[in-house]
Amino acid sequence: MKRKLEQMWPTLKQLRQKVKVKELENRKSKKGIHVGIPTHLRRIHIRTSPKILFSTMHGLTNRKKEYLSSIRFGPLLNIKVDGSASRIGYYAVNNFDPERMVLNVKRGEILITR
Repeated sequence: MKRKLEQMWPTLKQLRQKVKVKELENRKSKKGIHVGIPTHLRRIHIRTSPKILFSTMHGLTNRKKEYLSSIRFGPLLNIKVDGSASRIGYYAVNNFDPERMVLNVKRGEILITR
């Protein structure tokens, strides 16, 4: 079982090597990066827009929202989904521990099962 997981999930070093990261500049470039974005923020360039997450969050029924609140994911319901998906992705890659299959967050860990 462990060997299958190792084949499916790359090591953190491999994951970081595959992630395309660049430092943003405070001017408008040909790629559409606009003035005023702090240069210290790092982002992952992803091919999907936040539209899927936005429509999913707004399409949740009250029952599903109550369930998310009961398992302490309630604060996630208040996140504004506009263009922060690339920063969330960078955060997830940096704080993921593939050996233990957990995402290290400020107040503990989130077990990744699928």
